[in-house]
Amino acid sequence: MRCRSNLWRPLTLCGLILLTGCSVLPAPSPTVARHDFGPAPEFQAALPTSVRLVGVSAPGWIDTTAIHYRMLAKDPTRLRSYADNRWAASPRQLIASRLQRAGLGFYQTPSVRYGLTVDVTDCEQVIAGPQLAHVDLRLVARVTRLEDGAVVARRVFADHDPAAATVDGAVTGLSQAVDRQVRNLLTWLPKAIDQAKSGTGS
Repeated sequence: MRCRSNLWRPLTLCGLILLTGCSVLPAPSPTVARHDFGPAPEFQAALPTSVRLVGVSAPGWIDTTAIHYRMLAKDPTRLRSYADNRWAASPRQLIASRLQRAGLGFYQTPSVRYGLTVDVTDCEQVIAGPQLAHVDLRLVARVTRLEDGAVVARRVFADHDPAAATVDGAVTGLSQAVDRQVRNLLTWLPKAIDQAKSGTGS
């Protein structure tokens, strides 16, 4: 009888685990939505062949996949991020991809004499109230002469546009801001190169 009782114990334990499985197994984690900047627009820019993309940089808090926002009415110095929504890649990587799609490559050819560096210094949503928010984007572009590293042109491209006070507002607003400022940068770049060649600077 003792042996038979011992045989039933594992079966009883298995049955209890099956019956209480819902409380024993961990709850499934919520699905995280991944966002990028959407389909790339057609950037109509005649880029000079004498320039290449050297790099796109960003501080550590931007160089992540977090979608950042801050609330001015409560802890305005606290940087927050949406829990269940993230970028598919960091804004730095997504902006670099946009520039490459526009025709700026990292490759070096004999005709390339200038390099473009872009610093992403701001990329966030600012919420002032339930129906009041905007996005802040700031890109600092520098053109250097590759032979000696001298900075021959520099321009700040900033966007401060209204956006819905939601994660969709942050994603849409920042995506549109990036495309606007990339277009502005591509319009400025040929002029900056021409001025650098003539020695007038910009």
